[in-house]
Amino acid sequence: MVIASGYIETVDEVMMPIVIERLNSIDVEIKETLNNKALFIIERSVSQEVKDTLETMKYIEGIRDVCLTYFSLEDTA
Repeated sequence: MVIASGYIETVDEVMMPIVIERLNSIDVEIKETLNNKALFIIERSVSQEVKDTLETMKYIEGIRDVCLTYFSLEDTA
């Protein structure tokens, strides 16, 4: 299991519910929101799936910025 976390920033607070709905639809868990920022967690089987999800997030309407703060490494054992 590969885990990544970080936060997104929306263009304004009004867009937050729409952005959260879209993130939930691609299995991105939102842990907390404050104003126009939201903390997220992504859990996937392999790192490429996490990277693909992050790439998708960049193009969601209403998201200004995606900031990655943690990315686990795949278990190589």
